[in-house]
Amino acid sequence: MFGAVTKDELKHVRSARRWYTQSKLFLRTQRKTLGGVGSLRSQTSRTGGSIPSKLVEREGKYPVKVVEVENWRLWARTLASAQIKNFNSLDGSPSVENLFREIDWLIEDNVAAIRHMGSNTFESKKGILVLREAKFGPPIDELMLRENLNFMGMLWKKRLVDRIPLQYLTNTVHWRDLRLTVSTSVLIPRPETELLIDYAREVLQELKSAVHRDSYLPEGAWIDLGTGSGALAISIAKELRNVATCPRVYATDISVEAAEIAKYNILENGVANIVTITTGSWFEPLDTNLVFSGILSNPPYIPTHKLASLQPEVVLHEPHIALDGGTNQGETLLINICKDSISRLLPGGFLALETHDLEQAKIVAEYLRNTACFWNIRVRRDYCGIGRFVTARKNM
Repeated sequence: MFGAVTKDELKHVRSARRWYTQSKLFLRTQRKTLGGVGSLRSQTSRTGGSIPSKLVEREGKYPVKVVEVENWRLWARTLASAQIKNFNSLDGSPSVENLFREIDWLIEDNVAAIRHMGSNTFESKKGILVLREAKFGPPIDELMLRENLNFMGMLWKKRLVDRIPLQYLTNTVHWRDLRLTVSTSVLIPRPETELLIDYAREVLQELKSAVHRDSYLPEGAWIDLGTGSGALAISIAKELRNVATCPRVYATDISVEAAEIAKYNILENGVANIVTITTGSWFEPLDTNLVFSGILSNPPYIPTHKLASLQPEVVLHEPHIALDGGTNQGETLLINICKDSISRLLPGGFLALETHDLEQAKIVAEYLRNTACFWNIRVRRDYCGIGRFVTARKNM
């Protein structure tokens, strides 16, 4: 159950195709009425604005037999296999294997509760991986879905045909140990960006354990420049709780819409008493006397002339203001941050930046060396072994 498609499972194709045929009229009408990105569910946030509702947090309303979800999954995989010919692997588009994984993620997020064979009641699926439970655990008879299968079919077609990222369709990103709300107002946090927090944690642990003249740094404020969804700000706030008696984090973003999403995520993740978010460009909205123990940023760094070559999921749907690094090699904004960091970092303070590629990282590292204001300047590799991160410490 829920394993890879095999010859034995092909007997379900006819049933899956029948489900698809029955749902075609629904999909056609829903495209006209809903039209936009994702499931378009929203709620009024505690920040006062309208925030999209994460699929994984919606109420379960639709009981279905397991075999119906099996058939839907097979239909979704069949459709993905047919559509993959329109995907260009050279621009970073997902493979069919990645799409199959997305189908399973979509199912997992959509299941609110399960009912085992012989039981009369549904139990919450919290902490349970439904697909694994269905394959290896006690037999499951029914699943309680948050959205019905027709609606999910509409979402999956949008994913394949319109190339809308799954995270925007479900308004959800699972990043590090966080579950974040996202919309097309913010960049989708990438797994490799988690490394910025790993680097920061290394420095914090070093400062906490060592007795030397910059041991005051853990008590200093940190900042996330261009916060977007708030992922970096929230994560560094959680790290600081382990080392600082009064942790403080600032986060800035030029986009009012992005700042609203970040505020919501900060509240939801329990760090509103630590993180202060302000709207504006980089350090601009902050008091000029405010200095930091650490500066983190994943700024726009894609060279303008390369934007059109990005995969459709990125170039068609993610905010260009969070992507476009400008002319030349796209390093302009990164250099501006480095320049301003000289006066904004405390002696011994930590700077960590994400860049586009090794060439851009070398440009940034060379700039930092030429300022003669930093030491321990390093170009560091991402999960694929590409030098993409630059870290440095401010001179004492």
